[in-house]
Amino acid sequence: MSDVSGHFNFVTKTKIKIAIVYYSSFGTTKSVAESVLEGVNSVEGVEADLFTAEEASKNVQVFENYDGFIWGTPAYFGSLASGLKSFFEKTTPMFMTRAFQNKIATGFVNGASIAGDKQGALIDLFTFSSQQGMLWVPLGLIPAKVPVNEEYDSLNHAGFFSGAATRSTVNGVVGQTPSPGDLKTARFLGQRFANVALQYYK
Repeated sequence: MSDVSGHFNFVTKTKIKIAIVYYSSFGTTKSVAESVLEGVNSVEGVEADLFTAEEASKNVQVFENYDGFIWGTPAYFGSLASGLKSFFEKTTPMFMTRAFQNKIATGFVNGASIAGDKQGALIDLFTFSSQQGMLWVPLGLIPAKVPVNEEYDSLNHAGFFSGAATRSTVNGVVGQTPSPGDLKTARFLGQRFANVALQYYK
């Protein structure tokens, strides 16, 4: 990993450990997180654990043992949910010791509309990760060019690049959520992050 000065001190790892920490009010962000988990665990040599923000807040020190982090949140008024922010604030001791320095991170955001200022919430996740000294991994997926009636089945139909963005409604109907394309995009994010982790740590 690295010391406080930022120098890299890599050691060969038998298994790279990723923590997925998310907040979900109504279950949609949880479904997205589970697809991200599936994507990470599909890559040999990498494994992920899933935590709600509430669970994570009970023992923040355990996260010093992880090599990478994937944050998930609904977008509330263009920002991250207070439940996840509360966990972030509890990691202040790690900020002082630089425990997360040079580890990798990415994120996903859910909201009711295609855009919905979700970029603002992604920037919140990026800013927290940056202040902790982490390196951000973008989605790395060009939006699919498909007919409007097929967009909900396509990867990254919302056209986000800094992270994954998903929706709580499909065709305006609550309950038809997440869309197949959103779940595929979430799985892609997890798989890409795991592959980047392999390149970075090995």
